[in-house]
Amino acid sequence: MDDGFDVVGLQRPNNLYKKSQETFRLKKLEIFDQIDLQVVDLRDIKNVENIFKSYKPNYFAHLGSQSNVKKSSEIKELTKESNIEITKNIVDTIDQYSKDTIFFFPSSATIYEGYENIEVDEITKPLPKTEYAKSKLISQNYIFNKIDENDLQLNTGIMFSHESEFRRSEFFTKKITKFLVDYKKNGNISLKVGNIFIDRDIGYAPEYVDAIYKIIKTNNRENYIVSSNKLNKLNEFINYCLEMLEIDYELLVDGKTVSYLDKKNNYEFISSEENEFRDYDLVGIKGNNNKILRDLNWSPKVGLNEISKIMVDYELKNKAI
Repeated sequence: MDDGFDVVGLQRPNNLYKKSQETFRLKKLEIFDQIDLQVVDLRDIKNVENIFKSYKPNYFAHLGSQSNVKKSSEIKELTKESNIEITKNIVDTIDQYSKDTIFFFPSSATIYEGYENIEVDEITKPLPKTEYAKSKLISQNYIFNKIDENDLQLNTGIMFSHESEFRRSEFFTKKITKFLVDYKKNGNISLKVGNIFIDRDIGYAPEYVDAIYKIIKTNNRENYIVSSNKLNKLNEFINYCLEMLEIDYELLVDGKTVSYLDKKNNYEFISSEENEFRDYDLVGIKGNNNKILRDLNWSPKVGLNEISKIMVDYELKNKAI
């Protein structure tokens, strides 16, 4: 790689999800051929031990958790395996065989989902509600205990929402951009979404990867909030996308249902309906990123408007209009 690292990527066995591994992002970024991809079932600690013995990694980032909140509640065993057991396997293997490895674990802002409309920092007491959030907190606490007990080089980041053109399609921003580009091309389709008036702390994923890089390179075994320290309502993202696509719209409100009306053809194409709302959500939770700014000189520069432009441009390039 350009920064001098030899990079090994670990893929889940196909039968975990019964679909082929998605490597198109690496190909789009033109780095696929620069990565040594290994198919490994990290649920088996012997496999984890073999990876560490074979490669003796200087750095290891566990970015393969089950991250879909809805799926985490529906498939609890998969969440437990991916987010807790695999993390423990990796940390225990580092403790046993590779104490010089610098490790990064991404926790999640959802550990604060029990609050509403507050700013949180690294010392705010977590209040998780969903299976996903609980699994992240269990792993985070396991890591903290390992640092205290064994003086390992373990680092964590509490990651707030980070969006990009490579988001999976079930996530809100990708769902919106894919739909709107399809709608612009074909018309006569509609989309139901959840609460679009929730305030969210949203950043750009590549910048958050830069934060991870700074954390592991500094390796001060600290826990950092990685956030934009700004709140935007989700409908602002929709509005930015509509402006880019030059779709003239009007908001219609009928009780708790809010719809977007295409003024050109009098067609309701997006509706926010109560039955689509999550039971628990990050409602007005803003991350205080002063610590990572002070310690590592990291702060995000890309705002929601630019994120929407990047994501819409990507969809337009992949779908001729």
